[in-house]
Amino acid sequence: MVRSKVSWSCVVQGVEAQVVDTPDQVAVECGDQQLSYQTLNRRANHLGFFLQAMGVKADVPVAICLPRSLDMAVAVLGVLKAGGAYLPLDPHLPTERLAFMLAEARPAVVLGHSQSVARLPDLDAPVVLTDADGLHPEREDAPPRHENPDDLTYIIYTSGSTGR
Repeated sequence: MVRSKVSWSCVVQGVEAQVVDTPDQVAVECGDQQLSYQTLNRRANHLGFFLQAMGVKADVPVAICLPRSLDMAVAVLGVLKAGGAYLPLDPHLPTERLAFMLAEARPAVVLGHSQSVARLPDLDAPVVLTDADGLHPEREDAPPRHENPDDLTYIIYTSGSTGR
């Protein structure tokens, strides 16, 4: 497991700067789908506010169980905007591996699609389906962030050689 305390505020600020400079330019592409900087930022802001309302703040891990997609990009940026730390979970990993990662990291929230989270073991954390309606508040501004360079940014589990 790698726990990063590198500040990702530059990523959030970089996206927000691009929204001002080139709002309609493509920010993220996946297959034949695209999101502009403005759309990516708006969706991440919505998710950031939602996560903050669920108690996500500095050093609080949020698991993201999504395939590589536009939704994954929105989820990572949304977690960072909320101030939390993201834990990517590959939905194709064996259930035992996912259970280990979830038990050790103890995320406060799990984000995913209805199909991707169906394979997860029983969870102590609430599951938020990003493909469901009702996640998006009416606000268009960015959620407040209280950044500290010592805050946890992400948790990555590597295959390693320990067998765990």
